[in-house]
Amino acid sequence: DRWEDIAAKGRKAGVAVRSQQASAWAQDVWPVIEDLQQSGATTLQQIADGLNERGIVTRRGGEWTPIQVSRVLTRIA
Repeated sequence: DRWEDIAAKGRKAGVAVRSQQASAWAQDVWPVIEDLQQSGATTLQQIADGLNERGIVTRRGGEWTPIQVSRVLTRIA
């Protein structure tokens, strides 16, 4: 159906935009993560704690968790 094709294209475009935004966010936060690692943070929890202590919020405005740090590191790699 024509409308299903249009909706599918819209969803695909939305996913691409969100992925691009996430990559840009990861690039922005990477220098802080790098600094934390150079200061001795070796675990995902230590990096998350360091980001939270510095007042850096996640893309959605919340506090960092180890999983979110892991996702940023994966996206940067």
